[in-house]
Amino acid sequence: MSDNRLHPMEQVDNALMKRLCEPYGLVPEGFSVLSGGLINTNVKVETAEGPVLLRIYISERTCEQVEFEMSVLKQLHEQGLPVQRPRSTVNGALVSSDSGRHHVVLDFVPGTAMDDEDLDDRMAADIGRFVAHMHEALDGFVPRGSRPSADTAFIDTQLDSLAELEGGYRGVQNLWPAIRDYFNSRDVAQGVVHADIYPGNIIVDETNRLRAVIDFDDCYWGTQVFDLAIVTMAFSFIGACGHDWRRAGLVLGAYEAVRGPIDSQDLYLSMILNCVRFYVYTLPLTRAEGREAIENPFARRAAHLVDATTRTEFFTSREL
Repeated sequence: MSDNRLHPMEQVDNALMKRLCEPYGLVPEGFSVLSGGLINTNVKVETAEGPVLLRIYISERTCEQVEFEMSVLKQLHEQGLPVQRPRSTVNGALVSSDSGRHHVVLDFVPGTAMDDEDLDDRMAADIGRFVAHMHEALDGFVPRGSRPSADTAFIDTQLDSLAELEGGYRGVQNLWPAIRDYFNSRDVAQGVVHADIYPGNIIVDETNRLRAVIDFDDCYWGTQVFDLAIVTMAFSFIGACGHDWRRAGLVLGAYEAVRGPIDSQDLYLSMILNCVRFYVYTLPLTRAEGREAIENPFARRAAHLVDATTRTEFFTSREL
């Protein structure tokens, strides 16, 4: 495992770039491997038509999983949302393969990824509206291919990771069965979930205006309120254990203006659930850094959300 990645970066050269671009009718004139991401390898490729993004997937990623992602992006782009347009091969396919590995070509979006210092009230509202319009554009849409769910059933398979939590973090572990049973018994809206909208997956221009939301690599069919929970945390948390529920209200208000009211209990438990999911994903990185499970930032955030005072402050803010 390389630093800060769950999978090593693919080694690329001119011959590989030429071979991977050929199905798309593109001739590479230069390339640079991008540093972002934990799993796949992203390469900016210069062509006569302008730059494109070439993504090389890990060998474990199936064609059906990549087709799911690309069909979602195609639908959103055609509905006018600010996402990367997937390019088709000369034969009309959205996914190509080489030596057992799948790859795609997407529009390259100029700009920079946000960081925590870029978070402001305007962007909070913009992202709330984006998530609302994304869900709206995907209402009734059936993606091609398939993706495994990352909802409660997935976390149930990872309970050994929760068992590593100790001390005050036991509250997260002990609460998990109740959260799982709550969502399994609720009739909550289902649909495509991006599952990873945070500042690093938001591209902005030089004035901090939204250019695109990227990286649908984790998208799946599941509980839609999870997207809103993830965005709410991304825009309201200060570090692992601080929060600004006022800014959370800007995200939620913009979303609800488009999609209608969201149940506060659904949202709050979704935040805890997704902290657990991200904890499971990132625990290998925590271990690789020589740290204990309880030092994982998502474990700390989940414990913060389980705290009764934090919960009371959130529900009070929703009533204002």
